[in-house]
Amino acid sequence: LKFPRYLVFPTVRRCMDFAQRWGYNALSVVNLFAFRTPYPDQLRDAIDPIGPYNTKYLREVITSADLIIACWGRLGHWQNQDKRLSKRYSEQLMCLAVNSDGSPAHPLYLKADTLPISYTALTS
Repeated sequence: LKFPRYLVFPTVRRCMDFAQRWGYNALSVVNLFAFRTPYPDQLRDAIDPIGPYNTKYLREVITSADLIIACWGRLGHWQNQDKRLSKRYSEQLMCLAVNSDGSPAHPLYLKADTLPISYTALTS
C-alpha cells in the first residue's frame, strides 16, 4: 500500500486505511460496473454499464482475494448486478455496514475502527 496518498481518490484512500488497520499490505478495488460515475443518473442512462469484461475481472480479483468487502451502496441493484455477485460469492462476502435498503454501505464515511461483518448473514 505504498502509493502517494495525494494521488489516490478519497474512497480508495479510505479502503487503504481499513486494509492497513486490519493488517493487510495489498488492496484491490473493483467495481460492480465498468461504467463509473459519481452521478447516479448517468449510470442508469449508460447503454452497457456492466461492460463486456467486468464480470471476468471481478471473478479474477475475487477468487484471488483473502477478504472480500462488498461496499457498492444503493445503486448496486441496477440491472441486478448485486444479486448476481451475491449469489455467486455468498459465503465469502463481507461488508462494513448495511444501508436501510439492505445494500452494503459505502466505506467513505464509516468510522475508522469499523470491522468487516458477514454480508450474507445480515441480508439473509
